[in-house]
Amino acid sequence: MKLWRSLTLCVGLAVLSPWLYDIFRILKILVDNVPGNISEVTPLSSYEIRFADHMRNCEDVVLDTKSGVAIVSCSPGRDKWNTVMGHYMDPNEHGSLYLYRYADAPNEPPVLIPLDGFDAPFHPLGLTYHSESQTLAVTNHGGETATIEIFSLDLEAPRATLRQTVSDPANLPTPNSLVFLNSTHLYASNTHRTGTFTMPKTLLDHLRVWLSVIELRLAIPAGSVSLVDLQTGTATRILQIGFGNGIDLIDDGHTLAVVSTIKAAVYLYSIADNEPTRLTYLRRFTVPFFPDNLSVDAKGRILVAGHPHTKALGKMVRGNWRCHSGEPEYCSSAPSWVIEWDPAAEPTVASSDIYVGNSYASSSSVVRDVDRNFIIVSGLYADGLFILKN
Repeated sequence: MKLWRSLTLCVGLAVLSPWLYDIFRILKILVDNVPGNISEVTPLSSYEIRFADHMRNCEDVVLDTKSGVAIVSCSPGRDKWNTVMGHYMDPNEHGSLYLYRYADAPNEPPVLIPLDGFDAPFHPLGLTYHSESQTLAVTNHGGETATIEIFSLDLEAPRATLRQTVSDPANLPTPNSLVFLNSTHLYASNTHRTGTFTMPKTLLDHLRVWLSVIELRLAIPAGSVSLVDLQTGTATRILQIGFGNGIDLIDDGHTLAVVSTIKAAVYLYSIADNEPTRLTYLRRFTVPFFPDNLSVDAKGRILVAGHPHTKALGKMVRGNWRCHSGEPEYCSSAPSWVIEWDPAAEPTVASSDIYVGNSYASSSSVVRDVDRNFIIVSGLYADGLFILKN
């Protein structure tokens, strides 16, 4: 009997050891990254906040380096409506998309992109752009279900015209970040197994919200990655991952990089030739913060932005609307952390800091134009954009 107990204990520890390791690492991040311990770190010679009076709460940024423009997803209404983090107060203030001509007019404020043919509630999150077909895809948490809005984008005007809306609650339950595989297919990360996108009223609504919270607290891998077929308007769930977040392609589209925020890691998967639904795990790299979005630059390096301390971020989530309503005692800030990771480098030197500090709050996305030596960071609850360069 004692032997069986010992064997059962050993097997149980072996099964739980990866989960326990990640839990310990996450707890260490929370202890090490108390805001008072975060100091300014950057190897770059210049960084500044721009357009703070023009735009705020910008979740994601995508570059078209050939045109020298950035497309930015912003939502001031996130102060009172954040379905990902379970903050439901008032859904009526909608978000916007902006075009920033950083190559030709870096000091000119980004211009608003009109959305022709689109009149639904709009709470944008992640976005991706397919330059060859001039197609823009945006995650929207504004309706009764989460959707992906597909636009034809005229960069010169600028103007976006709605082409289609994709909604699939079963296989696309909580879409967040997006990346085009080609002109007709894209990958979407899902943060949770299920979501609530209207004001929680019923017991079932509140249960869904609490289930999402439990997933986060216990680091349960209930998120996923879906492949979306724009020709049929359908989605297929192909991968399970804890709080799926930032997503992008490397190795000329042969490898998928996906953020797991609750694991504080980025996972890499090879994509089977002609079978985009078949992914094979390659490896992961961990980061010393809770990653949000990622991007890949022209040299194949993965840039990751995220949040060093979730408690500080949570304070901004709860108090930012009061801060912007003239109650300065509720104004707070959450530090930012941005890194780059070189898949070709030795593991011990592959990761390096781009920015760590408190000058810009709640970093959620980062992109880099290598040739123009221009880096843009957006902040989930920050004013303006953070511009870094040498």
